[in-house]
Amino acid sequence: MNSIETTNNICLTKSFWCHICKQEFTRIIMQNIETKCVNCNSPFCEEISPENANDHPSSFRPFNINHSNY
Repeated sequence: MNSIETTNNICLTKSFWCHICKQEFTRIIMQNIETKCVNCNSPFCEEISPENANDHPSSFRPFNINHSNY
């Protein structure tokens, strides 16, 4: 995680995954500002942190349907 000092605040750059356009992006985080995808402007984004690096959001599958039972 990187930090950038501004006049009165410290802004952090963080990586996110957009679940709508399926793109990873980096964003400067500012207090009280909603994070939106830089590609599609969707708020449906998930932070990619070192803690979930092995469980990247791009590998998420909401459910598993076995079509052979139908």
